[in-house]
Amino acid sequence: MVTREEILRFIAQRAKEGRVTRQLDLMHEFGLSDSATRGRLMALWKQRMISATTVELASWGAERLSDLRFRLTPRGLERLRWHERQNRPARRIL
Repeated sequence: MVTREEILRFIAQRAKEGRVTRQLDLMHEFGLSDSATRGRLMALWKQRMISATTVELASWGAERLSDLRFRLTPRGLERLRWHERQNRPARRIL
């Protein structure tokens, strides 16, 4: 199962490389089906973790999802930082 953290990290890494993220990029990277990818993107958008770079998501009905490009929002970046803090080994206090 692909986690929200993995998808956010993938989008962030592509942004560092100066690349946008499309639905097809996620499908190829994680081996997800069209409907699984669509569901994950919609969930991340509803949680305000990502935004479409070209149109508002409210008009997704007029746009094909595969034509949209996504980026992390400040909230998505903060969630990624939170995951990084949670995954760090605890420092031992002697």
